[in-house]
This record gives sequence, C-alpha cells and structure tokens, in this order.
Amino acid sequence: MKNSDLLDLAESNVKEKNYSREKKKGITGKKGKLIFSIVLFCVFVAVSAYSWMQIRQMNKPPDISKEELFENMNGYLFITISKLNAFNEVSGRLPVDEDEFLGWDDPAIEYTVSGDIFTLSVIYADTVITFKSGDDPSELLTEETLSRMGVTTN
Repeated sequence: MKNSDLLDLAESNVKEKNYSREKKKGITGKKGKLIFSIVLFCVFVAVSAYSWMQIRQMNKPPDISKEELFENMNGYLFITISKLNAFNEVSGRLPVDEDEFLGWDDPAIEYTVSGDIFTLSVIYADTVITFKSGDDPSELLTEETLSRMGVTTN
C-alpha cells in the first residue's frame, strides 16, 4: 500500500466514526464544579481549624505546679548567674547587656547593670524572680539540687 492509500483509509475511518462530544458527568459541568469547590473549601476550613487548635495547644504553657515553676526558674536564674560570673572572671568587667554574656537577647531574662552592681530577673507569665549582685546564688536552689549539680555548700 502506498502512503496516499493509507491516508485515504485513515481519513475514511475518521469520517465513519461519529465522534460526538458527549457531556461528561462529574466535575466538568457547572454543577459538578460548584460542588467540588464547596467540598474543597470545607476541607480547607476544617484543616485550617484543626491546625489552629494544634498551634494553640503547642503554645500553651505546660501544666506544672508552682513549686516546679519556682524550681525551674531558680535553676535557670542560677545557670544565667553562673554565665555572668564566668564572663566577669574572664573579662574583668560586667557585661553591658545580656547579649554579651548569653550570646542572645533572652526575653525571659531582664538584666540591668550600674557600675559594679547588677540585677538579673527571670520572668515567666506573671512570676518574677530577681537576683541582685552580692546575693548568694546557692540560695536559689535546694541543697539536693545543688548536690546533684556537683556544687558543694558549707
């Protein structure tokens, strides 16, 4: 067969078949697209609401007792004072701001300095624990906690 014969045969096959465009059912019609859009919107709203609730749950402070809260805050203040004292011993001066001895600006710590006197505070929600230079940092922790940390007391 020649190429022209093949083309004629293919052309006649195409003409014989009735390729009518039938309206497809599903999401191609206007009604289907509207339903699909509504379902998609409802899924989006449900996922957004679930995500929002999960984020709120993650950002919620843990439920701990006041004693645990004070113990954790005192421990954090003790470690921060240790960093401040280490900086003071190495450089021979008090740091200008907390970024200088911590390496970052910690929102839970409030540090003020005036000459050779400093004040450190730990702030969590509505609870504030303050330490002033000259105070004994070992008083922040219990003897049991200090011994677990390897700090000896007299």
